[in-house]
Amino acid sequence: MALTIILTTSLIIVIVLAAILYTNKDRVFQHYFRRDYEENSAFNFYNRFNIFSIMNFLDYSNENIKNIENNRNRKA
Repeated sequence: MALTIILTTSLIIVIVLAAILYTNKDRVFQHYFRRDYEENSAFNFYNRFNIFSIMNFLDYSNENIKNIENNRNRKA
């Protein structure tokens, strides 16, 4: 019983994260996979994928969602 709860919860989390990435995929790919020929070092590559930049990205996503909701409320 506990195993099914854990598996279901983790599946829901994976689906939600995939949906967030899919809705913002253009910005995600530009941010993480753009070519930096001038600054092509291992430190910068690591810096792109550290936890703070991912948390920052999710924070910006939440700000965008709030802005969209505010714009909808203004139009209504």
